[in-house]
Amino acid sequence: MKSQRLWVVAGLVCVLVGILGLVLGGGILSPDKPSRSGGSAQPDNRVTYSANDFGVELRVKSKKCFGAEGCRVRLGVEPQYLGSDEGPEGTWEVTYEITGEEDGPIVRSFTVESGRMTNPTGDEVVSTPSEAVEPEARVVSVQAPRGA
Repeated sequence: MKSQRLWVVAGLVCVLVGILGLVLGGGILSPDKPSRSGGSAQPDNRVTYSANDFGVELRVKSKKCFGAEGCRVRLGVEPQYLGSDEGPEGTWEVTYEITGEEDGPIVRSFTVESGRMTNPTGDEVVSTPSEAVEPEARVVSVQAPRGA
């Protein structure tokens, strides 16, 4: 009976040591939280952003169709930050693709610098295979700040 109590006490000590290790090691009291509402914190407290934090809105500025030859469409490209905070600090490169072009997807990028977005390409002109095809854009990647 004495050895049975010894095993129970040893088991309880192991459980308590494990819980103490989690508490002191930060596993229970300080879970990994984003430091900004738009991105997620890494173990070294750097904030990262994903493709879900950005968007690209396409506005049709002009469209000329040529029957069976398809259409030539001029698009206004408007980068968007979709997070709830002020926007990323540092310099980030956001890559997006435009689909619906008859020759395949067009891959472009814009820069986010201290919350401001710049689109160096401006308008985009695409050729669609038919009048029914509407070009769409989606963000595919976000590169970490330069120098980070």
